[in-house]
Amino acid sequence: MSPDDLAHRIVRRLSELGQTVATAESLTGGMVVARLVDPPGASRVVRGGIVAYHSDLKTSLVGVDDGTGSRERCSDD
Repeated sequence: MSPDDLAHRIVRRLSELGQTVATAESLTGGMVVARLVDPPGASRVVRGGIVAYHSDLKTSLVGVDDGTGSRERCSDD
């Protein structure tokens, strides 16, 4: 299954269930939410996304513990 097919299935299923989704991304650089907003009907189920690439933003915007980055190999480039 291609990423586009998967995004269509996710959006359709969320719509059927009356559910929504939001993302918090780092190393993916927003690719997840970019895929999710592509299918028709995405605006009904996708609330938005945050890309917090640097550790200080991961902490301040997303609430990631300061020590998580070093344990999980997060980038600070």
